[in-house]
Amino acid sequence: KNIPSSQYPAVAKENSFGIQVENGQKAISAPDPEQIAADLLAEAQEKFTLQDLIPEIKDGDLKISQDNSEKALADYFKNINKVMQESAALITPLISQQNEFSQELNQMIKMYRYAAEKILALSVPQKLREFHKKELALLTAKANIYQKIKNYEQDPLASILAANSIELLDQEFTKLQNEMSNFWRKNENHDFSRPGGILRACQPS
Repeated sequence: KNIPSSQYPAVAKENSFGIQVENGQKAISAPDPEQIAADLLAEAQEKFTLQDLIPEIKDGDLKISQDNSEKALADYFKNINKVMQESAALITPLISQQNEFSQELNQMIKMYRYAAEKILALSVPQKLREFHKKELALLTAKANIYQKIKNYEQDPLASILAANSIELLDQEFTKLQNEMSNFWRKNENHDFSRPGGILRACQPS
């Protein structure tokens, strides 16, 4: 089998005395396969960062409203909740048992992209624009991660690292959810009984 080019120095080190002859056949010594796998994973991990999958959302990308009234804030979160429900509804029972993993990934990618596109189209009160930007960035990143996992045949190491990043990204969603909870606690004039006026979730579930 072919040896990855990044492992050429290791191969050269194993054969510092030149090509050996065993039973009349020329042969070279190769590093331990498990060590090669560990080295390749470490090399890929150095190149892979979660931030590369999280896009930068700028104010110019948004529809920012100067209406920061209580009604405008509550209506905004009501619309966010609606988008999350619609996005989650895109996950349906699989039609066939063939390529189940690929089908599931396609649904997850579709769900997060749909949520990001719908939220991008919303008008956001100026007071909530930073939340809006973080929400869009995290939703897009989640879709990007599932896309990386789907491409496991082309880049298996990046796929593994992307899968390991899901928990970290979910932690960012939780932080964002907590930020919004604190926002409402500080908003003394907010009527918590208003239907749909409080954010229920930052991502589809």
